[in-house]
Amino acid sequence: MVNHDRGQGRESESANDFRNATQGLISSLQSGLHVIEEGVNSPNFSQAACEEGLIEAFRAYSEAYERLTGNNLLQASNMSSSNNSATSKSGGSGGNFISILSRIDYFVEDFEGLVSEGRESYRRMNSATTPGEARSEVSDAADAIYEILHENGDQVPFPFPAGIPISGIIYFLKIDEPMLRDPHDWPSRPFGVAEGEEDDLLFAHRDVFMPSGNPGEQ
Repeated sequence: MVNHDRGQGRESESANDFRNATQGLISSLQSGLHVIEEGVNSPNFSQAACEEGLIEAFRAYSEAYERLTGNNLLQASNMSSSNNSATSKSGGSGGNFISILSRIDYFVEDFEGLVSEGRESYRRMNSATTPGEARSEVSDAADAIYEILHENGDQVPFPFPAGIPISGIIYFLKIDEPMLRDPHDWPSRPFGVAEGEEDDLLFAHRDVFMPSGNPGEQ
């Protein structure tokens, strides 16, 4: 079941386009975060090129949202993908900032299953590895999650291995101050912007994958 704050009851084609655009935006955000974290110190790193992909993904999301609801999400905001508008987002005047937060809750029967999935990911990426070597390299849930993300290009696969999705939500929030490019300058509670979000919430997308209750409930 999919629940949108606005635009319920629209044709399924528009809803499917919106779902695809939402997934595309999430993937672009995760990819962009990886590029920034891994490549910011590289001489070949280009902030403008990185941001251009994010802007294109958000434009596609905005257009799908407008087709679904009839409302223009961006309104007067300028989402040009030119280098000038991309670089202006780093602190120039006249820009706006949004924060996109996503959460999906899963039921995991046991973490041994998650560890097993991580070992399989490790072996698929290292075909000559024996099961014993995989057990040695992937010993706990943290190792397993790292290998699963690594196999998927540092993006979170859906559904996540060894987990059953229960529900999820994505918040699009208007914010005044973005996180800076140096992680040392990030706030101690980066998701705190979602608290008391009523005035700054642009849109919320909700998914309920298991409406009858969580697995394992008595």
